[in-house]
Amino acid sequence: MSGESVFNLIEPEVEVPSPRPRHNSKYSGNRAVPPTASTFGIHGTSAVVANMGGEVTEPSIHPAKKPTGIFGRVTGPMVKPSEFLKKNEGPLTASRGAPTVNKTKFLKSAKDAAKLKDDIPSRHDKPIMGLKTEKNYVVANAVESALAIPSKCIPPPENRAVDRADFGKVPAYLEEVKEEIKERHALVERIKAAQREAEERWSELSAEELEGLRQGLQRRWDALNSEYQSRGFSKLQTPLQKAHHEALGKELNAVEFAMHKLSRSHVFVYDDQR
Repeated sequence: MSGESVFNLIEPEVEVPSPRPRHNSKYSGNRAVPPTASTFGIHGTSAVVANMGGEVTEPSIHPAKKPTGIFGRVTGPMVKPSEFLKKNEGPLTASRGAPTVNKTKFLKSAKDAAKLKDDIPSRHDKPIMGLKTEKNYVVANAVESALAIPSKCIPPPENRAVDRADFGKVPAYLEEVKEEIKERHALVERIKAAQREAEERWSELSAEELEGLRQGLQRRWDALNSEYQSRGFSKLQTPLQKAHHEALGKELNAVEFAMHKLSRSHVFVYDDQR
C-alpha cells in the first residue's frame, strides 16, 4: 500500500502559454495583400488569372475588389424615392433608338360621377314601421288563376308512315338482292351443265377392249425389248446408232407406263372430240 496518496487523484495544473502578438504585414498596412494567381473577382473582365506579378498593392488593371461589386454605386444625398426612373426616360433612350412616350396618348378617361345604384343604407337608417295591408293573398291568387288566359298547348304532329314519299314502294335494296340471287342461280346452273357435259365425255372401256389393248401393248413391249437387248452397249456405236438406242429406251418406258394404267379393273376414256 506504499506509494498511494489522496493527492494523486487531483489532476495537475497545465500551464497555458501566453499567445504571441498578431503579425501585421509591413507592406500592405491595414489592407490584405491581393491573392496571387487567383480567379476570384475577375468576372466580366478579359483576365484569366489575376495578379500574376505578385504585387503587394491593389493592381491597377483588373482589381480584385471593384467599387460597385458589393452594394452597387454610391447613391449620394440627392436620391429621392418618389422620383424613380420610368420607362423611356433614361439618358441613353434616344441614342438607342427607342421612341419616347407620347403623353398626349394613353390618357385615362374622365370619371363618370353618375350613380348606377342606390347607396347602401347605413346602420343609423331605420325602416318604416307600422305598414299594414288587408289583402288576402290566397283569394287574390285564386282569382288571378281563374281569370288568367290559359296558354294553348298544341301537341307536335306525329310522324305517320303513310306520309312518307316511298310508302308502298318496293325498296331499292330488295331489287339488288333479287338480282344477286338470280346471278347465283345462273352460276349454279352453269356449273351443273359443265359437270354434265364433262360426265358425258367420259366413257368406260369394256372388258374385251381392255384385254385387246393389254395384249397389243404386251406384244409391242416384247418386240421393243428384244430389239433393245440385242443391240447391247458398246463404245464403238455411231451417233445415229446411239440416238436410235436411246429412242428405244424412251418408247419402252412409255409402253410400260401405258400398261400400268391399263392394269386397273375399270378404265375410263375422255373424248375430247365432242
